[in-house]
Amino acid sequence: MNKSLIFAYNKTKAFCQFCNRTRNPHPEYDEPIVTTKLEINKNEIEVCINCYYDLQIVAKNTGNTLMAVIKEKHNMQRLFAKLSSK
Repeated sequence: MNKSLIFAYNKTKAFCQFCNRTRNPHPEYDEPIVTTKLEINKNEIEVCINCYYDLQIVAKNTGNTLMAVIKEKHNMQRLFAKLSSK
């Protein structure tokens, strides 16, 4: 896992690699989503706080490491992107 997990607030160009959100989904907040950057397969991806904690729950419930769950989701997204571009 990344050495220090830091979530960035009010980042104007915030984008979640997993849910594709750019704005906070909570109606009472009119601000960009809160994100963190993770290194996966020598690439850096941006993940929102909601997806991060959802994936943490999946890891706990399946007995996998958080990084294994994140890598699997990232690899599945890449595979689907390749299939849809054909």
